[in-house]
Amino acid sequence: MDKCPVYYIKSILKNKSVDNKDIQLKGSRYESAVETHAPSTLTFRTNGATRFQAETGIDDEIVLRNAPDHYGNVQVDISVDGKVVKKGHLLMKDMDVMPIDVDLKGSKYFQIKYYSDNTEGDHVAIGNGRFEYSGTRPEVVTEEEMIQGLKAPEKTFASPTSNPRCKGDSPTCKDKKQCCKEKGTVCKNKTKATAKKKPAKARKKTTRK
Repeated sequence: MDKCPVYYIKSILKNKSVDNKDIQLKGSRYESAVETHAPSTLTFRTNGATRFQAETGIDDEIVLRNAPDHYGNVQVDISVDGKVVKKGHLLMKDMDVMPIDVDLKGSKYFQIKYYSDNTEGDHVAIGNGRFEYSGTRPEVVTEEEMIQGLKAPEKTFASPTSNPRCKGDSPTCKDKKQCCKEKGTVCKNKTKATAKKKPAKARKKTTRK
């Protein structure tokens, strides 16, 4: 997670706390977790993921230090495609973790931002984080990449016409039937009017004198 800006430490820590211990939130140790130091931002390209779930809070190591009350005081903004969908406030002495459960259907980017006025003891952990996806795995990107990605226009693709002769306004009757069949519409065929044949003029017989 080198693309995530982090205060005080070099990068997001995997399965280790800022103090190089096991990650622990409200008395529970996490085997699958990441930890950072606020202010910090985690940005992901969702790649079609439909949901993200996790638990977050101030690591218990701050409580075990007998730190002053102003330690471990962090605001949380959770955003989807640049719009905040959930806010939270983490305190060192919270009794419970903050649950995260975000609907990502149809989204391009997902972001968790931690910030505070006082950075002392702001050791923030995310435990049991998991994306629901079926294709490409979500990936960490920079905030700048997210901003540029959200500015990029959506690609649109024209549906191909299987029968090129149907593109005109008045295809032949045979092609028109095929077009109607492909489009699932009722085809109204027009019958061509037939011209009436004029009776042949009788030839005058000529007699030789």
